[in-house]
Amino acid sequence: MITDLTEESLNHTFLLEEGVWKAAGEYFGEDNQKIRAQGWIRVHYQVDHWFVARNLTLEGTRNAELINHYYVQPGLISLGGALLWTGHDPVLGEMRGHYGLLKDTILCQFYSIDERYHGNESLLQIDALHYKARGMLLDGWRKSSAWSLDLCRAEENECCE
Repeated sequence: MITDLTEESLNHTFLLEEGVWKAAGEYFGEDNQKIRAQGWIRVHYQVDHWFVARNLTLEGTRNAELINHYYVQPGLISLGGALLWTGHDPVLGEMRGHYGLLKDTILCQFYSIDERYHGNESLLQIDALHYKARGMLLDGWRKSSAWSLDLCRAEENECCE
């Protein structure tokens, strides 16, 4: 991990540390129907990138899975800094985005390279082991989906295959 935490209050554990996070909460489709969502997010450091894998299962929808993989460009991190990432979504295609670090929140903005989809997610740190993730995906200017997830730090064997 390469960090430059110039602010003592910037103590994020999601993204800035390797680990696994259990995710549970709600997902809302275009029709605003509430669907229970659960799964995991893994942050793993490689030599030239940080790998973020997200796997969510939507209950009651034939247990549909949302699977995303992101490759974050590591660099110096400080309050107000941003980290670029690239990724692939099986439905949305190639994605680009960046994480912005604030005192108690990690902000993420993203878009598909064909510019059809774009969205954002905020991760509010509750404490070192808990975050609240809230986000929305737009298809053009129409809401495609939104989510409200609670993240809890976990052990690798608790949730990942």
